[in-house]
Amino acid sequence: METIKTLDSKGNLYIQSKDGLTFTIKECGDIKNMGEPVECLHCGKFYDLHTVKVNHRYADCSQFTTPCCNYKFADDREFKSFKDFKRVNLKEIKIIK
Repeated sequence: METIKTLDSKGNLYIQSKDGLTFTIKECGDIKNMGEPVECLHCGKFYDLHTVKVNHRYADCSQFTTPCCNYKFADDREFKSFKDFKRVNLKEIKIIK
């Protein structure tokens, strides 16, 4: 299913199917000013990966606490079966003034 993503001036992300039947609103703060915006796969909120508090650094990853839901065991490994976040592609989002 193709979707249309728009971001309003308050930073809320609207995701709608192109047929117009599905409509979801995600409150995310102002993601256009984030260095590396990601969506938390634990609670669904958005945060800046550049501002997370790193708890431990390992050879294959950094473990950090998510600022949205305070999940203390999130890490940046790409090969996990259940990832902790999904990167937001700002090129797919139309910003509404």
